[in-house]
Amino acid sequence: MVREPDHKQLPVLVLPPRGPAVCPWLTSGVDDGTRALVGWAIVAHRMPYPTARARQRR
Repeated sequence: MVREPDHKQLPVLVLPPRGPAVCPWLTSGVDDGTRALVGWAIVAHRMPYPTARARQRR
């Protein structure tokens, strides 16, 4: 299975318990063969590519 990570900033504002409002990032993984979604995460700040790949391998 070959996974392709993708990152997209969501067009919504989220108010965390502390700090300013943020637009969260959606990180998703898609299987190249079937185009099935194999994983996702929503985070307050964009994850660097190596971190995103490491989380998908879990």
